[in-house]
Amino acid sequence: MKLLLYDKFMESFIKLNKTTQKKVLDFQRKFRENSKSAAIHLEPISDFKDASLRTARIDQKYRAVIKVLDNDHYYLLWVDNHDEAMAWARNKRFDWNDKTNGMQVFTDERVVEAEQQLHALERPTPEVLPLEAFSDDELEAIGVPLPLVPSVRPIGGVDDLESLEKHLPPEAFENLFNLLDGAPIERIIEEVREGAEAAGDMSLNNARSFIEVLDDHVLEEALAGSFDKWRYFLHPSQRMLVTGDFKGSVKVSGGAGTGKTVAALHRLKHLAETKTDPRPILFTTFTKALTVNLAGLVESLGVPSSMVKVTNFDKLAMDLALQVGLRKSGSVVWFSDNASYKELWDRVAQESASGWGSDWLQREYEEVILLHDVVDEAGYVRVPRVGRGKAIGRRMRLEVWGLVQRFQELKGGNWLVQELYNALARHHAAPGVRRPFSHAVVDELQDLSNIELRLLRSLVDEGANDLMLVGDPMQSVYNRSINFSKVGIHIRGKRSKRLRINYRTTEEIKKVALSVVSGVRFDDFDGGEESKQGYVSLVRGDRPVYRVFQRKQEELEFVCSAVAALLEEGHALPSQIAIGCRLNRSVSDFISALHAAGIPHYKMVKERRVGDKNGVVVLSLHNLKGLEFKHVFLADVTANTAPLDPRIGTDDDPGAADREKTERSLHYVAASRAIQALTITGSGEPSPWFESLKV
Repeated sequence: MKLLLYDKFMESFIKLNKTTQKKVLDFQRKFRENSKSAAIHLEPISDFKDASLRTARIDQKYRAVIKVLDNDHYYLLWVDNHDEAMAWARNKRFDWNDKTNGMQVFTDERVVEAEQQLHALERPTPEVLPLEAFSDDELEAIGVPLPLVPSVRPIGGVDDLESLEKHLPPEAFENLFNLLDGAPIERIIEEVREGAEAAGDMSLNNARSFIEVLDDHVLEEALAGSFDKWRYFLHPSQRMLVTGDFKGSVKVSGGAGTGKTVAALHRLKHLAETKTDPRPILFTTFTKALTVNLAGLVESLGVPSSMVKVTNFDKLAMDLALQVGLRKSGSVVWFSDNASYKELWDRVAQESASGWGSDWLQREYEEVILLHDVVDEAGYVRVPRVGRGKAIGRRMRLEVWGLVQRFQELKGGNWLVQELYNALARHHAAPGVRRPFSHAVVDELQDLSNIELRLLRSLVDEGANDLMLVGDPMQSVYNRSINFSKVGIHIRGKRSKRLRINYRTTEEIKKVALSVVSGVRFDDFDGGEESKQGYVSLVRGDRPVYRVFQRKQEELEFVCSAVAALLEEGHALPSQIAIGCRLNRSVSDFISALHAAGIPHYKMVKERRVGDKNGVVVLSLHNLKGLEFKHVFLADVTANTAPLDPRIGTDDDPGAADREKTERSLHYVAASRAIQALTITGSGEPSPWFESLKV
């Protein structure tokens, strides 16, 4: 006997009281032991549209809904009060689909047809029906249950499709959305076929919504309040990345909330369980704050700490430099904004009669010399200077190189962190040097430049399954560019993947976040353009709003009142609410307002929490990166903060386009942190980016 658990069952189970949850736990244990026992009370219901559905008694009040496939395979689908359980199952069908090689859950076609006839006059039929271009076989091949094919044919566009969403299997809705969004049907059919392939005891498509119940641990986790759906249920596109056997490096892109980090975490676990190389796996990202979060997620998956090193790039470089003797323990590592580092460039510029400014020299050093790892004068004479403005000839380059040499003399034994990256990359790429890691998984790829990627390439032997690089080009808030081939990373054909299903936000929030970057071109890390099409959320919610006040005090009072109402009405815990601001002074304003209102709160300063750690968090938009909250308030959003730079949009600023792109990415990131609700506020002149949302 095999018992499979539906992901929606877990949603219904979590809503039960603890006493009933314990009874359900006991019930499923007895069911696994003897599904034919009379004590189970497995009963058919005469008015169910699907005759293979049964109910089982949990106690006098609660019932479980179970699909009987062949008297040996059972699907645990729902648990609820008697009447609610009956209502949930009455009009549903649970059928095996040979095209997807998985169980599908959808509304009986007679119910859908009756509903369409009832509302036929409310929405006139379009002259052109886009799905008429496809045969029944093609629609069935992308996951539409054959009984529902006649019901989807009248769909005139995405809005019509959304009205049918509650009746369709998730994969059918997803694929129809992509089809209406312009995706070629051949690609969608191929993806369904790939998902239909067996992975262990079931197909990737079936594993999206069902897991086999072998013991009590899943329900026990939920009973203890520690159940995370992402640890068990993966979309087929994620699962293929997790378990795939690739000839080399893999790149994974996707919009915010599409489960890129989830895929990376499961890939890490899979590599740890299957590798034979004794060297650890590197799991890294750019910022320290994100690393802390990733370390906790890795631990929750049960990956042994001895098999993986979870760290950010700066910490990785400093540790490796000490290990290989490149850096002495007393030496200083600078970052680009360090005052002592900048003072050296000031001194170099002042000593020189060439007229090169210190800021220009610093940027030339970082954006040309370090980016391309130029180590001698001849290399600098030849290196391209794309993006550095006016060209300079050989004589001028020789002058600049002399000033760089003077900087190196003044710097002594100290390091700029990018210098350390390059030195380490040269060290580990040298013949005969053993690479320290067996594989590497990188999250938030868009935060890196070729300097970090050059180091990464040097740390892992090139070969099968060597690197997985995960990121979203639209979340590039540091204005960095990547060219894989220049650092020896080769990604070809099907090793470039894109995830499209948004698991975090509602469709309404997703649309607002995307609207901020809709007119901007983003590189896909391969020199092409990252597509914004086919990016869909399967969750619906309220439309975000933008409230603009005449005075700042009115905005502060509104946000505090709205937060207080969420807490008082039980819609969220304080820790599930975030207030994000572009300016640090605005963060301080809202901290003061929450304090005056008596609302528990804390301030996020990089990875540190200052204040009540269980309270509402107030933080900068940059610090929102990598986090998610049930309710997000983007505050102090005005014509002066979105976009921030007043020169953006003017003709006399050659760097304006890049800064506007970065600012748009930052607001896209911030808006996409919201899971259920996004509220945007400001005072004074409204931001043109969100004006259409004003209420």
